[in-house]
Amino acid sequence: MAVYWARGKELTSTLANEEIRKISDFEKEEIGVFHDTSVFDTAKIMEKYFSFDQYRVRENIKKSDIIESLENGNIVLVPAYGRALQNKNYTLPGPIPHMLVII
Repeated sequence: MAVYWARGKELTSTLANEEIRKISDFEKEEIGVFHDTSVFDTAKIMEKYFSFDQYRVRENIKKSDIIESLENGNIVLVPAYGRALQNKNYTLPGPIPHMLVII
């Protein structure tokens, strides 16, 4: 989703489903698993699967860092503890980590 946005490409639900399956296969081969991956695994997918290197991984960020990045025209991917999101899709036995796309 993030790479399509950054490249100005449309991502339909059909195309997203296809990409998810392909990325899952890539993750299994490259990382060994295809779910609950880290921010560093996500960066690897962006770089190796999408040939996209216009990103930065930052740790220990603050709300002001996110706001500044958004004001500079970027999107922000934030790893979140999925079960704390109060979303029925992330309750037990749902996924623990989830990557949020902030625009």
